Amino acid sequence: NARLVIVDESSMMDLPLAYQLFSSLNPDCQVIIVGDVDQLPSVGPGQVLKDLIETKEITTIRLNKIHRQAADSKIIQLAHSSNEGLIPEDFLTKYADRIYIPCDSDNMVNLIKEWVSLAVSKGKDMNKDIQILAPMYRCKGGINELNLEIQNIVNPKRSKMEELKSLGQSFRTGDKVIQLVNRSEKKVMNGDIGIIDGFCYKDGIIDGIRVNFDFGTVSYTKDELEDLKLAYCISIHKSQGSEFDIVILPL
Repeated sequence: NARLVIVDESSMMDLPLAYQLFSSLNPDCQVIIVGDVDQLPSVGPGQVLKDLIETKEITTIRLNKIHRQAADSKIIQLAHSSNEGLIPEDFLTKYADRIYIPCDSDNMVNLIKEWVSLAVSKGKDMNKDIQILAPMYRCKGGINELNLEIQNIVNPKRSKMEELKSLGQSFRTGDKVIQLVNRSEKKVMNGDIGIIDGFCYKDGIIDGIRVNFDFGTVSYTKDELEDLKLAYCISIHKSQGSEFDIVILPL
């Protein structure tokens, strides 16, 4: 019955979701679609935002002023080049806000570990200041491997330290984790990032974990741990809409 609907992050809207939305609206409802057509497209079929813009049948306003970085940011210049399919001549040049480090795939994981260790030694917090973003999960140097390697640097297993193992992961107090699915009953959504702040016990045995998110603490039983993944490294899809002080991006 809404008279006005605003759809945010619409670059991630696929055809089935768009169909459900538009077929549910009254004919007199006004729709404002907000999104970045240059971000990754939806996981499901279709590129709804891009196709709607290209029809030239709907009023389109494009925002061109960048607010997340300074106007002279080398990150912004690289982003514009990428959108045009170009690699700028200064791609290998070291700048204050952007540096490219050439490396072969066999040494990439070790190099990332070195940079993380260096940043932590200078007072940076892996949970608050640094985020590794990777394109794939299972490849060498992918999300799964990087999470295990970085966990052992910033939150290693110590003697008598409690942990809970599930699906090839070890969850420890202080670990950075990400929610993988929407759980409205827990008020936690896909992409929410939090910190493990303790364990839940049953008859003196660890039976789950507690995760502290921005909005509060959520408890997980052993059976619910498939909803969580270590988040020292996350996918580029999962990171859309977020901001990080320092990003390490293996390509």
